[in-house]
Amino acid sequence: GLSALTRLTDLSMIFESPASRPDRRGRRPPPLTRVVLPALTNMTFQGDNEYLEDFIARIDAPRLNDLYISFFNRLIPQLLQFITHTGMTKSYNRAGLVFNGTFVGFSHCPPEGTNTSKSLMLTISGRGIDWQVSCMTQICSQYSFLLPSVEQLDIFEYYRWNDSNEPWLELFRPFTAVRTLRISRQPQSSIMRALQELTGERAIEVLPALDGLYLEDYQPSGPEQKVIESFTAARQYSDHPVTVHRWER
Repeated sequence: GLSALTRLTDLSMIFESPASRPDRRGRRPPPLTRVVLPALTNMTFQGDNEYLEDFIARIDAPRLNDLYISFFNRLIPQLLQFITHTGMTKSYNRAGLVFNGTFVGFSHCPPEGTNTSKSLMLTISGRGIDWQVSCMTQICSQYSFLLPSVEQLDIFEYYRWNDSNEPWLELFRPFTAVRTLRISRQPQSSIMRALQELTGERAIEVLPALDGLYLEDYQPSGPEQKVIESFTAARQYSDHPVTVHRWER
């Protein structure tokens, strides 16, 4: 059983299809006492939520510091409890939001320059930017206990962005400690138009600690410059100035 795996350091469980689902018939409830895997430091899971739900209900991994979870469908509350028990994210101050053609991803990492591969990565399969931004907002809401320590937020895309009005302000709302926001090229227009709405008393309603905005391929004479200037002027007037930089990634 699991209790014999005291020297296990790396664990991967990968299911190729959401059709690979556990048979709930005759399934026993999880034990009252969890099995401790004292040496486990790296864990990867890809598959149906029910498999993961069963597994993490049975274990504790106090030394876990690198966790990659890929779901086919929804998040599960048991994962939040599992992450909390490990304490793995206490020193992490960076977050990344990844929008891909087939999935959306959330990462939580130690400070940049740290000589470590530690990270937490959650991905959920799904298409369509409307669904992806909504899903990411749900992730950030459910895992908001991770966000007060986040000082750097990176937004990545890996496919052509539909320039539409997405609820970016709701997505950014939990990131109250972020000082550095880095945005890749495709979603810049949509995000900056959303931030431009924050004027007057609303200027620091979202991202109140922000003081550095890094835009990939930023050109001061670019087509979004008026929108950027409107946002930075509102922040300057509110005595919370933001400096814009070119992001080389």
